[in-house]
Amino acid sequence: VTVAAAATVFACRGITVAACRGITVAAHRGITVTARRRITVATVIIAPNLDRHHQIAMPNPVLSAADLDREMADLNRATADAPWQIADGKLHKTFVFADFVAAFAFMTAAALVAEKMNHHPEWRNVYKTVRVDLTTHESGGITQLDFALAAAMQRLAG
Repeated sequence: VTVAAAATVFACRGITVAACRGITVAAHRGITVTARRRITVATVIIAPNLDRHHQIAMPNPVLSAADLDREMADLNRATADAPWQIADGKLHKTFVFADFVAAFAFMTAAALVAEKMNHHPEWRNVYKTVRVDLTTHESGGITQLDFALAAAMQRLAG
């Protein structure tokens, strides 16, 4: 996949992307492309300065048990509160905020990220709690895309 316009590329392992200056590659840890170079990834979701009809999505494979264990350890390493878990075949976490306004602000910020990624959570809000379940329905399980959204949500929650 070659991206010619400034864009954010949510990337994982396995596919090679030829990227140009001005494109941000936001993987689990985040990479910024400052010069023309090739990046090897597995999933590419373009969330550009274009509308969603110009986004490009590549197949997103379900992670193996070993990959899930590694990604869970990475995700929870920076989590001071309740850890993310796998429940009912989905990446799961319940966030608890100070009040309803803080919970709703989190959901609003997370919705903007999810929309740019074109990957939307299953979630519900009751007063100051937000319960989140992530899975990639078209792939039939948990993928790197779910971990990228979980990491973004974790950062937004503080």
